[in-house]
Amino acid sequence: MTKVLNNINYRKFIKPRLETLELRRKTVKEELKRHNIKYLCDVEGGMNYYVDLNKDSSKVVPELMKKGNMALIPGCLFEGRASHFARLGFGAVRENEIKLGIASLSSVLSR
Repeated sequence: MTKVLNNINYRKFIKPRLETLELRRKTVKEELKRHNIKYLCDVEGGMNYYVDLNKDSSKVVPELMKKGNMALIPGCLFEGRASHFARLGFGAVRENEIKLGIASLSSVLSR
């Protein structure tokens, strides 16, 4: 691995990717706040927010997946019990898709 890293300009390679993730992280946070969706804590280096659905996430998540525009992971898979939290990943999602997905989540939660 050291040999490979020595043969590429690591900073040139990784910097744009880190900037993209930071923009996506910022977009998620802004959209969650705009739609009054609470989350567990600010994300500093990761690619997931744990959002508070105020409902059993194992019931909300399938509804969102049926709509085909958002995939969350229910908190029960992490907590081992019913949970109102769900993991929202954003690492591979463009900013416009983040906005559409969170608007869809907000619509489902407001019912």
